[in-house]
Amino acid sequence: RRDLLSVSSSYEKALVEQQRQSEALQAQAWLREGQTRLGERLATEQALGGVAHGALEFFSRYLGIAVGVIYLPQQDGSFQRVGTWGWSPEFEGDREIVPAGRTLLSECAAQRRPITMHDVPRDYLRVSSALGHATAQSVLVAPIENEGRLSGVMELGFLRPLDSRDAELLQATSAVLGGSLDAARTRRR
Repeated sequence: RRDLLSVSSSYEKALVEQQRQSEALQAQAWLREGQTRLGERLATEQALGGVAHGALEFFSRYLGIAVGVIYLPQQDGSFQRVGTWGWSPEFEGDREIVPAGRTLLSECAAQRRPITMHDVPRDYLRVSSALGHATAQSVLVAPIENEGRLSGVMELGFLRPLDSRDAELLQATSAVLGGSLDAARTRRR
């Protein structure tokens, strides 16, 4: 009986470990698939605004973002908005240029790490559709890097709590998006 209990316990531990490894492999496959899909989506875009909008469109489908903005760093330390998704029309002329300073945008860019905000205040980041509007429940501000250089910063709003894999995907796709943004900037120049 002891031998059977020992075998049963060993078998249970092996199953738990196998399940853990399977979940880790699925997570890695999900990240790789995201990188591939983003690369495919951006391959057809040439203009800077098209690249930014295409990336945000991809994140809306893959992560379920409700609103998003991509900013590019400028030489004076400010940030210029180049693409939006689900952006409220009332803010269209507002925040085109975010001045240099101690904003979450500049902190994210300086530290080169994502900044997460849970349970954001009402009307912090509005999501608009033809039928109405809502407030984002959580926000993720993430740097976009290419070859060790800052290419941009994106701010994404979710109507759900953030998951750890949200930031992991943004980090995994950063080089793909950063390379596309840099190439579009070069073409524009």
